[in-house]
Amino acid sequence: MNMYSERIKGLSRGGKWLVSIALAVILSGCRPGGDGNGNPDFDVMERSIVELTTALEAGEVTSRELIDGYLMRIKTYDQRGPGLNAMETLSERAHAEADELDAER
Repeated sequence: MNMYSERIKGLSRGGKWLVSIALAVILSGCRPGGDGNGNPDFDVMERSIVELTTALEAGEVTSRELIDGYLMRIKTYDQRGPGLNAMETLSERAHAEADELDAER
């Protein structure tokens, strides 16, 4: 097992969910910025998965805010922008799942 497998293995359910979302956005070429509410102080692309998980647990940002930030970037680059077509489908339950994870914290 490599170093990254060990790190992911130790993450909580919410952390693993966050890793999945982050990887999808990173691999799609989208660069999320802010917290989804126009707050430039929380740029998810400038933070590691561990830092994002810590920020979630500390209440600096909510899962919903992260989802909104990612969805904003997907909309900007895939739907209105250069048309990367990197995201085939978006989960209709993304906000509901984010709210469930926020309620668990």
